[in-house]
Amino acid sequence: MTYSNGTFNLTATKLSYWHRNVLHTDKKCFVCEEDFKEIARYLTNAGLEVLEQGSNFLRIGAVTGYRDEFGGRTDETDYLYNLITASSEEERNKIIKERPHFDKFDPNYKKTKWAASEEQIKYLQQLYKRIYGKELDITGEEDRFSISNKIDELLKLIEKEQISNSKKIKESFKRWLNGYLYQFLQESHYPFVTFEEMTDDFIKELQDKIKKVSKSEDTIWVKGKFSPTPIELKKSTESEIKRLQKKKPSEKQIGLFLNLCERLSIVESIPDNYLLLSKKIADYSQKTFDLKPATEKQITTIKRLWKTYFNENIDLTNATQTDIQKYFKEIENRK
Repeated sequence: MTYSNGTFNLTATKLSYWHRNVLHTDKKCFVCEEDFKEIARYLTNAGLEVLEQGSNFLRIGAVTGYRDEFGGRTDETDYLYNLITASSEEERNKIIKERPHFDKFDPNYKKTKWAASEEQIKYLQQLYKRIYGKELDITGEEDRFSISNKIDELLKLIEKEQISNSKKIKESFKRWLNGYLYQFLQESHYPFVTFEEMTDDFIKELQDKIKKVSKSEDTIWVKGKFSPTPIELKKSTESEIKRLQKKKPSEKQIGLFLNLCERLSIVESIPDNYLLLSKKIADYSQKTFDLKPATEKQITTIKRLWKTYFNENIDLTNATQTDIQKYFKEIENRK
């Protein structure tokens, strides 16, 4: 048997990306432990050689030797890709029909279609019960394609109900706002930890961010075309900031805070404000790092560069990270 000049190395990530109706990344379908075995079986039945098989890896060689109607040799790698990325069983069958040597199914093998996974069925049942308040009876004849379509239909019903519900829309916006505020504070090193410290400039930046998100993201409040007034935005922001302030710190965060205070010889009680605690942990972590002794490599590098640019020897006994950064900055300015 001969092979084309191309092979496919298939991992779970690639399969999830490739086959949107079989292995989804959006929780509508799931990758199961047995999936790769079934994939290998399917492809083998379709006349394709599985060269290697592992728990999360397949290497597949595409069979060649088929000549198209013009007498030229066809690179079956393209057709293998089309076979795996088919968006439906109907499309898959069409591809198989167009390439006769793919159609080598074992007549005794009944599972020529993809069986739905337990996780996928469970997710469908959860959605169904959420909407209709009762259990869904699923027959054994349901394949992964039909289950996926049903999940998609139920998600659309839920989304439609949420978009038409002003309360759900506002709740969606508040969840987004809470997440955005927390991320902003972390990335910006906590410029404020109370609502009173918030500036008008930040509110303006927040309004610009909302306009930008409204054009790009696909959330309930965006689909519901929710646009808060300046007063509504300020009230919502105040509410979410207060909620973040009241968030309960983890035991790990409390332990880290107390450890940092001890290392810096700081006597201080644990702040009640979660945002203030987070800010202090970030500040004290940086101070602890700054006091950390310089490494031998850093000292050697600074001495060499200082000699090169200043023609002087430098004493770095007991140098800290703060000292190293200071000397690096002077060297950069001298270049």
